[in-house]
Amino acid sequence: MKIAWRLSLLVVAGILALTALARVSEAQNAKVKPVVITEEQARWDKQMRMGTAKVRLVTRQELYVQLESNPTTGYAWQVVRQDKKQLKLLRKYFVAPKQKLLGAEGTEVFRFQALQDGSSSLQLRYSRPFDKSGKDATLLTIEVSVGQKSQPSENSEKK
Repeated sequence: MKIAWRLSLLVVAGILALTALARVSEAQNAKVKPVVITEEQARWDKQMRMGTAKVRLVTRQELYVQLESNPTTGYAWQVVRQDKKQLKLLRKYFVAPKQKLLGAEGTEVFRFQALQDGSSSLQLRYSRPFDKSGKDATLLTIEVSVGQKSQPSENSEKK
């Protein structure tokens, strides 16, 4: 009788331990809020047509880069530098303007996911793809830092 009781107690303790481990694992894998970078959040040198921003991410966290764009003029945002081992481009899409005016600006959205720890630069250029001189290009450089621990970012918000 004592052996059966002890065995039952061990089974219950094992189930409780496995349940606790599952909850810890769920908490660690819970989706972290994406970080959103917009043109307004970057520091710009208007004369040089260059902007910079910094962002901290954790592994598997998503980064949304939302930039004003007007493809009817021939201009578009393109990724010109990216560490593909650290950041994966998941999707690029265009959000049309709410006003149905001819030539109105919309928003180009780049959705990335952090893959591994480290630091790198993500660079995007707003230009006409066929214009190789690049004299009218606008450049945005985002310094990306990816780490294990969740660190609050001033650019965190729901998407």
